Amino acid sequence: MNSTGNLDPDFLYIRIDKTSKLSDVRDFITKEVQPQLSGKPRFEIDGYPRPDPIQNQYNALVLTMRGWSAQDICTGGPKEAIYLRATDPRSKDDRLSVGVVKGKKLWSPAVTKQRNGGLHHLQEVMKGRFGSLPSDTR
Repeated sequence: MNSTGNLDPDFLYIRIDKTSKLSDVRDFITKEVQPQLSGKPRFEIDGYPRPDPIQNQYNALVLTMRGWSAQDICTGGPKEAIYLRATDPRSKDDRLSVGVVKGKKLWSPAVTKQRNGGLHHLQEVMKGRFGSLPSDTR
């Protein structure tokens, strides 16, 4: 490699002779490389994000952007796929539960909450963070 190439400044490039003694390589790493390492990750992970809710939020965001109706997102559309899954393992149904008022299912509030969570995570990732909970998902 030469220094005039397109080298990524976020990486260190090291060339070590295969015939070097391991103790010499360790000394080199300790003296020369270690001071150049920041120890700070590029991306922050906040808390312990659970994959199922994040997948639901992503699916709701993407399908809403594609123009799907709230009912189609909740029911899986014509293919009856499950895009919003129940996140509680004790649930009897694989699908995310949808509220019911006077016998009418409330598709829109369920999808809106998921979509807003997806927007929150997208904005956080754009800032280099991941895993925080949205303050308000309504």
